[in-house]
Amino acid sequence: MTLAAPVQPSPVRLFLSTHPPSRELAGRMRQLRPNLPRGARVLFGGTIPYRAAYLTFLTRAAYADPTLQVSFRDGLDEADAVFVFDDGCLMGGQPAQRVH
Repeated sequence: MTLAAPVQPSPVRLFLSTHPPSRELAGRMRQLRPNLPRGARVLFGGTIPYRAAYLTFLTRAAYADPTLQVSFRDGLDEADAVFVFDDGCLMGGQPAQRVH
């Protein structure tokens, strides 16, 4: 009778299971909205699978703009950009049209 060694997850798989895919999320944001005006208001909606602080930091880093205003689930009428999570995937949405 031989005993098999327990199967260990690969270091990469273990890392990815505990850390969000930052490059992929930042790339997807830039794909959906290549440019944002300085100080833009960004709204995240849907079922958000990440912490607010993480998405705020990532959004500001992705656009190299620490003045971006990031909010969650409210302020659609004031948003310059809208990102919606649908089943864990980041999708783009359109902000409401402003009437002046």
